[in-house]
Amino acid sequence: LRMAPTPACPPGTFCWPELATSDVEVAARFYGALFDWEARTLDVAGASYTIFRVDGADVGGGYSHQVTDKPRTPRWNSYIAVPEVDAAVERARELGGRIIAGPTDILDVSRVAGVADPHGAEFYLWEARVHAGAGRLNEPGSLCWTELIAPHLDAAERFYTSLFGW
Repeated sequence: LRMAPTPACPPGTFCWPELATSDVEVAARFYGALFDWEARTLDVAGASYTIFRVDGADVGGGYSHQVTDKPRTPRWNSYIAVPEVDAAVERARELGGRIIAGPTDILDVSRVAGVADPHGAEFYLWEARVHAGAGRLNEPGSLCWTELIAPHLDAAERFYTSLFGW
């Protein structure tokens, strides 16, 4: 797996948007037309993974859900940069979060884990290895805003400020 080098994202930064969908090829055509994204599909440990790019810079990724009896809703996964995934996972648990995936090494690319906050909102932790995340942020065609809708904003604020220092 060869990915374009990117500058490191500071801890606490949303650093990688990832589309999970039933048909990434259809999605790649849609987003390609909408945002002028190029799509490049790679083989990552025997699975297909698509990298979305703008002017040669990685702006996100996507994959197709495996076919199962339970239909899944397409969604955008939000990855947040952390210095060390394992420490962030333990801190999330202490704060009432639930671990939904990992921690897992994605080859030599990154180490990741899925977390649900105390109210169930899911996000992912990203410890950069050879790939630091999106090569473009806050520019046309790239991630510029991530928003949480929560039933108890005070509790969400305590969780996220304690976990990420926001």
